[in-house]
Amino acid sequence: MRTVKVKICGITREEDLKMVSTFGADAVGFIVGVPSSPR
Repeated sequence: MRTVKVKICGITREEDLKMVSTFGADAVGFIVGVPSSPR
């Protein structure tokens, strides 16, 4: 049986990182060094 992995993308704030870590995300994608992003 396959194991489902969850990645949360678009993290820009430390508090969001803490939240997704608490809920068990397997991977996290960050947006850094971009002055403005529609995401």
